[in-house]
Amino acid sequence: MNDTAPPLRERDRSSVIMAVVLATLILAGGCGVLIGSVDGYYASRAEAREQLVRKGGTLPDVTGLRWAEAVGRLQGSGYWLLDRSGVTISDESRFVTRQDPVGGTQVPFSTRITLYTGN
Repeated sequence: MNDTAPPLRERDRSSVIMAVVLATLILAGGCGVLIGSVDGYYASRAEAREQLVRKGGTLPDVTGLRWAEAVGRLQGSGYWLLDRSGVTISDESRFVTRQDPVGGTQVPFSTRITLYTGN
């Protein structure tokens, strides 16, 4: 017999520990470094976010919606830079009468969007 080989139980325990560590790394997305493919390559979260910000999409037309609903629709589409200057709590229950830039245009997700309300 080979006296240098560890007992079977210790080898099994090491294998189980390594399998658990490996599975954890895979489930965690490689410790948060790799999250998926963006334009055909793997990117970090910061790189993926930057790609999405640069890309953009079609800005939804939110005129005619209540302010709070319009904000929710814009944010749901990926647009988060909303100009809230001059917006009061009473404005949030009013309807959006105009938006800048206008809905239906292709703009980056980093575009600042201004909503105007009326009665």
